[in-house]
Amino acid sequence: MSTEQAYSKIRKRLTALRNKFLRLEFSVLGLRILAVVAAVFTVAVLLTFASPSLQTLRAAVLTAIGAGLIAALWFGVKTVRRWPTLQWIAAQAEKATPALKGDLLRGALSLWHRKENENLGYSVPLIEALVSDALDKSEAIQDREVVSRKRLRSHIAILPAALALIAAFVFLMPARVTRVANALVPPSAETILAELGLAVTPGDTRVEAGESVTIEALFENYDGRNADLYYKNEGEWTKLAMQEVKRDAARAFKSTLDELSAETRYKVRFRDGESPVFRIAVTNRPMVTQLAYELSYPEYTGIAPETVDENDGNIQALFGSEVALRVKANKDVAKATLVLEDGEPIALERAGAHWETNFTVEQPFAYTIALEDDEGAANKNPMRYEVTPIADEKPFIRILFPAENLTASQDMQLPIQFAAMDDFGVRSVNLRYRVGEGEEQRVGFFSTEQAVREVERERNWDFSAETILPGDVISYYLEAFDNDPLNGPKRGVSRTYTIMMPSLAQMFTELDGEQEEEIDDLESVYQESERLEAKLDELAREIQRSQDVSWDEKKKIENVLDKQKEIEKQLRDVQQELQRSAEQMEENRLVTPETLERMEELHNLMEEVATQEMKDAMEKLAEAMEKLDPELIKQASKEMQMTQKDFMERLDRTIDMLKRMKDLQNLDALAEGMQRMAEEQRALREETNEASEQEMKELAAQEKALQEELEKLQQAMEKLAQDSQENSPEFSEEIQKMKDKMAQSQPEKKMEMAAQKMEEGDKPEATKEQKDAEDSLFDLAFQLVEYGQACQSASNSKAQAAFGESIQDLLHLSKGQETLSSRPAPRGRTSVEERRSWAERQQEVATGISRVMDKIREVGKDVPELSSGILSSLMRVRDKASAAASQFEEGDLNVAQARGTEALQGINKNVMDLLRSQQNHASSCQNPSSSGEGQSQQMQQMTQQQRSLNEQMGQMPIPNNNPGSMSMEQQASLGRMAAEQQQIRKGMEQISKEVQEGEAGGEILGGLDDIVEEMRKIERDLENAQISPETRERQERILSRMLDAQRSLRERGYKKSRRSKVAREFEATAPARLPSSVEDVKERMREDLVRMPNYQYPPEYEELIRSYFRSLTEN
Repeated sequence: MSTEQAYSKIRKRLTALRNKFLRLEFSVLGLRILAVVAAVFTVAVLLTFASPSLQTLRAAVLTAIGAGLIAALWFGVKTVRRWPTLQWIAAQAEKATPALKGDLLRGALSLWHRKENENLGYSVPLIEALVSDALDKSEAIQDREVVSRKRLRSHIAILPAALALIAAFVFLMPARVTRVANALVPPSAETILAELGLAVTPGDTRVEAGESVTIEALFENYDGRNADLYYKNEGEWTKLAMQEVKRDAARAFKSTLDELSAETRYKVRFRDGESPVFRIAVTNRPMVTQLAYELSYPEYTGIAPETVDENDGNIQALFGSEVALRVKANKDVAKATLVLEDGEPIALERAGAHWETNFTVEQPFAYTIALEDDEGAANKNPMRYEVTPIADEKPFIRILFPAENLTASQDMQLPIQFAAMDDFGVRSVNLRYRVGEGEEQRVGFFSTEQAVREVERERNWDFSAETILPGDVISYYLEAFDNDPLNGPKRGVSRTYTIMMPSLAQMFTELDGEQEEEIDDLESVYQESERLEAKLDELAREIQRSQDVSWDEKKKIENVLDKQKEIEKQLRDVQQELQRSAEQMEENRLVTPETLERMEELHNLMEEVATQEMKDAMEKLAEAMEKLDPELIKQASKEMQMTQKDFMERLDRTIDMLKRMKDLQNLDALAEGMQRMAEEQRALREETNEASEQEMKELAAQEKALQEELEKLQQAMEKLAQDSQENSPEFSEEIQKMKDKMAQSQPEKKMEMAAQKMEEGDKPEATKEQKDAEDSLFDLAFQLVEYGQACQSASNSKAQAAFGESIQDLLHLSKGQETLSSRPAPRGRTSVEERRSWAERQQEVATGISRVMDKIREVGKDVPELSSGILSSLMRVRDKASAAASQFEEGDLNVAQARGTEALQGINKNVMDLLRSQQNHASSCQNPSSSGEGQSQQMQQMTQQQRSLNEQMGQMPIPNNNPGSMSMEQQASLGRMAAEQQQIRKGMEQISKEVQEGEAGGEILGGLDDIVEEMRKIERDLENAQISPETRERQERILSRMLDAQRSLRERGYKKSRRSKVAREFEATAPARLPSSVEDVKERMREDLVRMPNYQYPPEYEELIRSYFRSLTEN
């Protein structure tokens, strides 16, 4: 072993002995400290027997504890001072071990570190030998001899004694131990106050900033005079006197600290001492200081996002809008929550100094914003807000035209003008309609990919493809859809209107009623005019007799003028009614184009009833009244009197013409009605021929409806015959004859039988009965048309005769007037007999003019152009001739000749006018096809001939491809029928040529060419005596096409008639009418509701305004 290892081993040995010594020393220190603790505990418990106050006890205990601590400290210091070194331990080992005498261990320890220093002169080998010797002898060291346990054994008794003492106090006197413990624990304010008999309220507390706190000190046993409150925020204590208040068995003092803004400490000081210091913590509760939100509207609205910074959480937004809510508090908060009244709360997320959340506006709800800080304080009474979704209003749509219930026109078309709007865009508009109680149908009117806010369009609705029977009602409305993709496109509808498909009898009855009303109105105007004429005559006599015009006469003149204006207004109203009737008849194709032209001429004649001369006379009379000139008033009243007579004459003539026109219109309507009914029967027969058994039962209802319509038309014929009996007995008799013939053929019975057979499923018998009814109706329609043409022809002949007679009479009168006017003036005085002779001859001319006027007036009832203007001109000529007669009789020959010359010029002018009118009338009679009516009439005649030919062929037997089986008589009949077919074909070719030369005849021409080709085939079959079922089918096909062509020509005539009308001046459009019904008001309100986004309303009132409008439109 080396000397270094030997030295190290010696040190370890000595270190172990030192550590054992220190453990013994610290054990003794611990026992001494335990003895001190037990002593202090015993003293503290013993002090409780003196019943001191808690403060005194605490002070005494703390003193004892302090003394114990001093003692413990002294023991500890003493122990530290005894801290042993290795030299001291080595010395103790040498004392206890005889083998180590001579300071062997201490010498080894002290000399080992010196061997390295050669300057000291120590012998290294000697030192190393010393260390080795010390190590060898240290093996004899006994630990117990070196580190004695006597001191520990002398103190060991302290441990059980102290623990026993403490345990005795704890288990035997726990209350006193607890009291000592209370004295050792820092007392709370409540404990101290309880000891002092003082209760201070509220003690330690927490209040919100700005609140006031009332401090009250309650003494159970106190005889001092007062108590004071001391408080401070920062700095020195501030004294505040407390006021004594009454309590039952104690004395109390109180004071108030107002509007605290920072943490405050306070105490109550009284005579014998003071209370503990209490703390009032002042907290600032969190509150919302800023609230804003951003609205993101649904994409389909096209509205940009909107930010609202108004600190108002009431949100009114379009349904489906996204809301980004942003909240800021007055202080840093731990969390923020959106508390819903009906729903789970929504936690807001922190975003810097703000808290945010997002939600979609879909349902109405109320919410508050709850804030909570780090100390758990929440905002007090948070404000309640409401989220209200605003519905995307359904589109508004209105039918602008016709916007009323109508009667269907003959072309089964209706132009519809509409306007639709939506707050965010209209996507499509459809027409919805149903016929009667049938299924609702849809027709697209407008559609767009890019929705538009407002749209106004006009569309033509063609419902001619629908199966509509007379009396059916079509109800229709428009629907509009918006572009809302969230809830699906919303639908708005217009008001529902109806189109009634009038029955022929109904149209006929309405037409007759309107005509009767127009005649009654005109007769009423005539009666008013008669009374006015009598007043005017009486007034004129009074004015002529008097020198001056009195005030009463002036008022009468004013009344006459006002009454005349009223009469003219009534006349204009009747004229407008007549025009509307004509337009309705034209629209429904109830009269021929020629009758329409006559009605137009009658309309023009009514415009001339109130002549310009009459208007000028009224203006002159009004001007004379303003100037108050008696002579002017007399002259103007005389002119007014003359024009009034002319007015009466024209009005009476118009009434007569209107009555004649009424018969023609009724005849046309009756013929048109019969033909339409025949065509409907033909169409129904064709449908029946192709129908199944089930379909036949359904068609039977249509057959019955057609039968009922025919019965109503028969009643209308009966009424027409009765009404026309007084004014037109010949017309009435002819209508009665046709009605009797209709009663003999009994088409209504055939229709009834056809319907019965259809219900039974007997198709052959049903179609046979339908064909018989069809033929009867076509025959009657043809007879009515023929009679109308005969009436027209007779009227034309009568007119031409009247033209010729009137011209001849006027030429004769012209010669007589020329003789009187060219007589040389006598040089001397003339005798009374000569003057009287000249006057008589001049009066004969005036009388002859009156006879011509009567003749023209009578014929003019049928030919309006004959009486238009000519009668007025002849009236003026007659008056000049009469004036010349009066001048002859009075002897004023020069003036008489001048008046006669003027009368001669007027006669000659009227002769020329009559010649021109005669030529125009003759031209229109010879070329009726110019209006298309001639072609239609020719087609109607040929259609009737074809029908008769078909009936003849229907009676001929089919020869089964063997002409020899037919008799000679039958073959002769076939030859005759072939000639008739050829004649009809040539007529068709002529019409086809005329149509080809006319305008817009392409479509008709194609049909006519087909008919001609089919006729050629019929001719060949008849000539070859090869009648087959195909031949008869071809005949039926020809007849059907001829009927179609006839209607097309008639329609073309109507169109040309419309184009040929003379333009008229119309009155200015009146201002928009006021709402006439509740529905009109509701439509205006719905429109305003949809237009709301264009208006600026306060947001908080927007939904209220919407609700108001909505409730008005719904209620």
